[in-house]
Amino acid sequence: MSFIQSRNTYFSGIGYQFDVNKKHHFSFMGGFGYEDTEYTFVGLPVEDTPNSTAGYFQFKGMQQLSPMISFHQSFFYTYYLEEERNDRWELKLRVMFKLNQKLSMFTAYEAIYEDNK
Repeated sequence: MSFIQSRNTYFSGIGYQFDVNKKHHFSFMGGFGYEDTEYTFVGLPVEDTPNSTAGYFQFKGMQQLSPMISFHQSFFYTYYLEEERNDRWELKLRVMFKLNQKLSMFTAYEAIYEDNK
């Protein structure tokens, strides 16, 4: 079993936000860069940790369902150019419950896929 010890990503990109109306917003981003990741195996460093040039795509959205409840979602996909790396993705879904103007409570689901062999 391996664990990510550190991950440094250096990306540049461009994005655009669509404001469907005051209650619905979507944004899309894409970019290109480099990722430096170090893994550990049961506490010991993994020597052959692949670093990679990569491209990415990101989607974020927010819908205001009521004055007190909003739904947020995001999807992040990384495409690695080196053959030793498999693509990875992250999906996050969150329902926010506003308790007052500055305080919210939320419930969330997160799915992350990464197969680093």
